[in-house]
Amino acid sequence: MTKINLQDTFNNIFSEHAKNLKRQINVGEMARVNSFNEAKKTADVTPLVDDDDGYDKAVKINSCPVMSAALMKLNHTNHYVYDALKPGMVVFIVFNNRNLDNFEGGSYKKDTERMHSMNDAVIVGRY
Repeated sequence: MTKINLQDTFNNIFSEHAKNLKRQINVGEMARVNSFNEAKKTADVTPLVDDDDGYDKAVKINSCPVMSAALMKLNHTNHYVYDALKPGMVVFIVFNNRNLDNFEGGSYKKDTERMHSMNDAVIVGRY
């Protein structure tokens, strides 16, 4: 007869649940620029992380707003100058706490309870 240790069973279940919750919260990661819309200051990107189990399979994220700092580069005279993003560049993206569907640069009303979604990525810097 096999003895079941309830404490170990509980710990295993809780550990797996915590891991699954963490996987659903996007915070930030490196991505490659696919295209840049200079007029709208948005870019299509693909996260660089990929894993064997397919959970973090890289998917294209469309129309990420680009923060102004990500469009600046230090030149040879140690001054920051505008430098548009180009396909192939590596950038750092963060995922907004709430959905950005109605955001246009000021206060906005969220229209869903979506949180930390890949749909709400913002480019904050470049590598």
